Amino acid sequence: MAGNKNQMVQLLLWMTIAFCWMTEGLRCNCVRKSNVGYCYNDVVFQGRLVARHLEDAHITGNWKFDFEVDRIFWTNNNFAGRRLVLTTPNSTALCGVNFEVNLLYLVAANQRDGQLYTISCLGNVAWKYLDKNRKMFFTNQLQKLCASNEPLK
Repeated sequence: MAGNKNQMVQLLLWMTIAFCWMTEGLRCNCVRKSNVGYCYNDVVFQGRLVARHLEDAHITGNWKFDFEVDRIFWTNNNFAGRRLVLTTPNSTALCGVNFEVNLLYLVAANQRDGQLYTISCLGNVAWKYLDKNRKMFFTNQLQKLCASNEPLK
């Protein structure tokens, strides 16, 4: 009887350790984004999420987000049109972003394998959560800041 109890306690201990490793060790860790950090993205824009599609429900799957673009604040590529489709991991542990339909966002993304890709570490945020000074920065200053830093890339 005592042997079964010890085995059960040991199993519970290992399960607790595994759970802690999964929640702490596999979580997304981001370094705080500086203003100039936005310049290293392929595109930074203000847009409203109009549709979202789960490509694969597996933990390594992706979400596809369709954005209607209001303004492009910065781009080092030529993104034409008023719609952009972005991909992100479907897990926040893998730094995936969970955008809500019909909300206006500040979005930063990079091109990879012919698709735009974003993660939470790029500084994506609902526009309504930005204070007046941050909104003014993106609207009036980001383009100038990035253009002045372009030779550094």
